[in-house]
Amino acid sequence: MAPLGFRRKGSTFFVRHDDVLLMVNLQKSTSSTSAKVIATLNLGVFSYPLAQALEELEYLESRISIWLCHWQERIGAVMPEHYDKWWAVSSLEEAVQAGKEMVEALQNYGLPALEKVDSTAKLHALWESVVNHQVRPILYELNIFPH
Repeated sequence: MAPLGFRRKGSTFFVRHDDVLLMVNLQKSTSSTSAKVIATLNLGVFSYPLAQALEELEYLESRISIWLCHWQERIGAVMPEHYDKWWAVSSLEEAVQAGKEMVEALQNYGLPALEKVDSTAKLHALWESVVNHQVRPILYELNIFPH
């Protein structure tokens, strides 16, 4: 991720792009045990202008995490199969294979999905394109985006 400009904090990789923060998070399942780790990748976009318009920026800036992003998806949702993809690992060989598959999924599907929403303007366009999206009325009511 470093060659793409991403930095790491804990299990989350992030990079500032335009007016947003792009994130990739490695999430370990609560079903994981000492003998078996189950994990997935989460994608997120945090919009600084949107947080500022919602008067959340000062509070959120030091707490930004994948769970506070304005756009979130699991890697499986952006893959062709569109199902919640988790990798189960209980040996070194499985860990190596899962790592390769995660990198491939991120390169082929995750990063392209992030590119589609890598600015507040692109987030706005996405939300405009979704007819019954729950967020749209709230954004208009708060006068964050023009009608």
